[in-house]
Amino acid sequence: MLLTAGSLPGGLDEASLDALWEQARVDDVDALVAGPLLRSLGGRYPSLDERLVQRLREAELRSLLRHRELCRVAAGFAGESVPVLILKGAGLAYTVYPEPHLRPSRDIDLFIRRDSRDGAARALAGCGYTRMREPDGELAGAQAHYARSDARGINHFIDLHWRISNARVFEEALSFDEAWDGSRLLPTLEPTTRTLGDEQALLLACIHRVAHHQDDSSLLWLWDIHLLAARLGDGEWRHFLDRAAAAGMRAVSARGLELACRRFGTSIGQEVLERLTAPGPAEPAARFLGGRLRFIDVVRTDLAASRHWTERAALLREHLFPSRTYMHALYPRCPGVLLPFAYGERLIRGAPKWWRRRPPP
Repeated sequence: MLLTAGSLPGGLDEASLDALWEQARVDDVDALVAGPLLRSLGGRYPSLDERLVQRLREAELRSLLRHRELCRVAAGFAGESVPVLILKGAGLAYTVYPEPHLRPSRDIDLFIRRDSRDGAARALAGCGYTRMREPDGELAGAQAHYARSDARGINHFIDLHWRISNARVFEEALSFDEAWDGSRLLPTLEPTTRTLGDEQALLLACIHRVAHHQDDSSLLWLWDIHLLAARLGDGEWRHFLDRAAAAGMRAVSARGLELACRRFGTSIGQEVLERLTAPGPAEPAARFLGGRLRFIDVVRTDLAASRHWTERAALLREHLFPSRTYMHALYPRCPGVLLPFAYGERLIRGAPKWWRRRPPP
């Protein structure tokens, strides 16, 4: 009600309003509801008003810091002549939200071509970022994580993608070149900065919550879907449906849109859901719906999506036996001659993770 109508139903006491505010904080939509809630309260509860005003000030400050960091990073990539797209929350904040501070994001997601990784690493290093300790690999992963701490001690994080998902069943749903062709400028950052167009952003929003977050029904992610769906015209919906079908993402897209409709009354037209839910070829990505996949289940889908046995062998090798550079970073006191024992220890210690079923979202 507060998100869609901008007002509250009558009759709520202070305890109920406190509970609503705390739930908004848990759901990461507190910056979104703070303004409408302030207007609805009309000054009746000064202590709650103070918390709402403080949250909005904090959101605006964080947004300014993010804006500054985005400009620095965009200039760094431009200096290295590396085409880059800003993804997810950091991009949506400047396209579908009325004010950037209303869309929080804990990191900045960037999308590049696979062969641009060296140039991207140079650009990030020039901006003061260092890569976090993680395995390297061509098949088992599709992103690298970077961090920096600025002069004020504030930490900034960047997630650099060359595929939209680590899970290989999603990797061809949206290539960089397809995303670039449909992208749009973000001149409020740097003159050449770009982010996804609405159709691609909607497809990614539907995929992201399933591929990376076990079909989590986060209100913030569903609000992203709601806002994006409201912007599509008939022609854009046709393109979206054609792309979802071609990529094997009909079930994943239907799930995100249905949840948005259930939560926010998103208007998408009956034909859209009918096309997405009509009988058709089996979609491997649908296995991710419902969550609770074990890591071994994800690896199995990766193996099934691999093109030939050499690729499957390489994928398993990357999971089980990461590079010596990574192992030396993980076990800095281990002499080289004992490194095989470090690999064995890592395998034994990590084995339970492969079989542990994740909790429901």
